Amino acid sequence: MEFVWKTVAMIVVLAFAAIIAGVVNLIMNRRKIDPKVGRISFRESMDLVELPIVNNGRKLNFLLDTGASYSSINKAALEGLSYEETGESGGHFGIEGTIQESKYVRMNVGYRSQSYEDDFQVVDLSQAFGNIKQEFGINLHGIVGNTFFQKYRYVLNFDELVAYSMV
Repeated sequence: MEFVWKTVAMIVVLAFAAIIAGVVNLIMNRRKIDPKVGRISFRESMDLVELPIVNNGRKLNFLLDTGASYSSINKAALEGLSYEETGESGGHFGIEGTIQESKYVRMNVGYRSQSYEDDFQVVDLSQAFGNIKQEFGINLHGIVGNTFFQKYRYVLNFDELVAYSMV
């Protein structure tokens, strides 16, 4: 009798797991075909060696970095951009590992027909971005960090090379 109960319990667990897998598969397939779901292609960025984001008619190139706590913009890139200072400031670790103070600005940026507002730390990234440009020919203006991914509920899908919104 105990064997029968164990077998029934195992069948119930497997059926439940199959239902969960089916729901997850349905959600993932919906994301592949639903054009209304927000998507940012980083395949495009890999092909073009840049992720084009627009502010005030100017094309900017941002690195997607889920490991960065905050979004950042190179201080040298601010000229001619539309932004507002938030009055906030905070510390960040510089490339060399020391804590540096930086102010925050709020900017609207666009990718294709989507518009996003985020707060960016203003950081002097000229040396690091200069090295990347010299070594790889990539001109970067900033980093889209974890604050953006959380705010807009974006996740990275490395199979399709896109970032898509979970909402």
